[in-house]
Order: sequence, then structure tokens, then C-alpha cells
Amino acid sequence: MSNGSKISLNHLIELKSAIEIEFLARYNDNLEAIHSIESKTKLQESTPLIELSKLSKLVRSHSTKLGIILKPVTFKETNYEATYKELKSLIDTTFYLFSLLPLFYNGKRYTKLLLQKLDESVLRYLTSLKLLCQELESKFDNREYDEERLICIGMIWSCCDSWDEISKLQDLGVLAGSFKTSSQLIRDVMEEVDEFLEDPEGNIGQKLEFLDDNLDSAEEEDVVVVEEEEKSSEKITEDLIDIILPIMKEWKHKVILIRTLFNSFRNVIMSKDPPKIYTIEMLDDLNELHKSIAAAVDNLTCTIYMADETFTKEDIHEEVEEINSNVRKMLSIIKNIKKKPSDKNEFVSVWETKFFENSTS
Repeated sequence: MSNGSKISLNHLIELKSAIEIEFLARYNDNLEAIHSIESKTKLQESTPLIELSKLSKLVRSHSTKLGIILKPVTFKETNYEATYKELKSLIDTTFYLFSLLPLFYNGKRYTKLLLQKLDESVLRYLTSLKLLCQELESKFDNREYDEERLICIGMIWSCCDSWDEISKLQDLGVLAGSFKTSSQLIRDVMEEVDEFLEDPEGNIGQKLEFLDDNLDSAEEEDVVVVEEEEKSSEKITEDLIDIILPIMKEWKHKVILIRTLFNSFRNVIMSKDPPKIYTIEMLDDLNELHKSIAAAVDNLTCTIYMADETFTKEDIHEEVEEINSNVRKMLSIIKNIKKKPSDKNEFVSVWETKFFENSTS
């Protein structure tokens, strides 16, 4: 707008339409289009993450002021100019944000996990802009309800928080958060193992009774009576305990070690002096490995926990092999992630020995 021009409602309608045309029509729920954005943006003495943090603060500032102006009691003709100013600034900042995105997606400069979180936040931001347009539409039509204003501004703030967090955590910090999630899953598994070991007879007996109930309730007249039916339930329980108890005790030890490894590595990469020798590919592989290990440990424990009289050690062979294979791959990568070339990572070697020694599974 040129100086001296009076801001009218039509000017605000044009800005709303610009949001819909330039951002929503092109990119809403369309990651392929977002990833295909071309930009000539070049940064001097800065990084995409630093600029992302700066933009998050600008978006928060403009959206906060918009949220105040769009209150039913304050959105009136006398405030059209202020509304125009903040809405235009928000649009300009959003253009800067989208011109920055190619610097993240091109060149494999950041981990898949960090980019995934960026993708999620950008899509949420587009959703918040859609709600903002709906709120503007309601104000243009002289409707005074306030629901969308509160929702869209809160969503924008959430996106700003995500961008600021991504910029602060960076690749190592984001990976540490993922390790924390797997560590929590392992903790839950530890609790299940402890519960089983506290009363193996009770847990196995309840499982067998449950299976018997299911069999009795099945309305099939041609159920084949198997040989195990001749055994007493007590004998079945004793036989199962003889097989399962040593396995559970071994895996309690291994599960504790896995959680120790996850937490120790997380502490290393979140320390004040984090590793400096690594590649993005290493971090991507680690993220996939720790999630696979945690999931396999959970599956293995469930298989043992739900064992019936047909259970043998072969039933967990696949999970055991997957865990052992992925643990070895993970250790190999961790050994190559260092603060300096001379680091020996002795903890990893000691941990490896403890994990694989006297293995019976």
C-alpha cells in the first residue's frame, strides 16, 4: 500500500485471497510440492536452522498481534490498518519461510528425522493458515464468534515452538529425542519381564486357563484332542517354566543392557561437548536401528509372555537374530562417532562383551 492510502475491507480480503492462492492452493497437504520448491536463497554467515529460529520468532510476533486485533471487540474499521500491517507481515515472513525450505531438502545436509519433523510442522502451519482464513472470513461477514481465532493462533504458536526446538536441538538433539522414546519402550518391557519373573507360575497358568476358556467357548464340534490335553495343567506349567524361565532371566539382563546403551548414547550426543565426527547417513541408520531393536525386543517379550505348551526356543529365533544383528550394526556405527579421531569408545567394547557373553538364546 502506498503512503496515505486508506485501508479498506477489500484490502484485507485481497490479503486473505493471497494466502489461499500462494500457500494453501499450492502446498496444503502436499509434501511433494513443498519438497519441489525452487529457491535462489543464499545465506551468508548463517545457516538454515538459525534462520528458521529467526522466522519462528517473527511468525509468533505477527500472529500474536493478529490474534489480539481479531478479537470481536477490537476488529473494526479503525483497526483495519493495523490488521493489514500484521497480516501482510505474516505473509511476507511465510514467503521467507518457504524460500528457506529448499536449503533443508537439497544436499542431504540434515537427517531424515529432522526433516520429518520439519515436514510435520510445515503442514500444521498450512492448516493453521487455513483456519486463519476462515476466521478472517467470519470477521468479514460480521460474525463475532471467536473459536477459530483461538485455535489458529494457538496452532501457529505450536509451529513456532517446533521450529525453534528443531533449530536448537539440530540433528543430534532430534535423534536424542527419538532414542528417549525407544528407551521408554524398553523400560515398559523391563516392567513386563519383572512382572513375569515375580510370579512365573501365575502368569503361565493364567495364560493356559485363558486358552482353555477360548477352546471351550469355540462352537466347533470337530476340535481334535491333542496329546497335550492328557497332561495335567500343573505338569504343562512346570514344563513351560523350565523352558521359559532361563530365557526370561537372560533377556532381563539383555534388556537392561540395551536400555543402558540407549541412555548412555543419548547422554553423549546431548552433552555440552557432543561428538563432531559423524555423517548424516550414520545418524539416519542409528535412528532406524534403535527403533527396530526396541520393537523386536517388545515382540520377543510378548512372544515369551504369551507362550503356550507348544512353545520352543525356535519361536523367538527370528527376533533374537534381528536384535543381535541390529545391535552389532549399531555398535559399529557408535564406535565411529567420536569427539576426536583418537577416541577409543571403550564403553562400547565393554558393553558388547557383556551383551553377547554366555548367550543361550
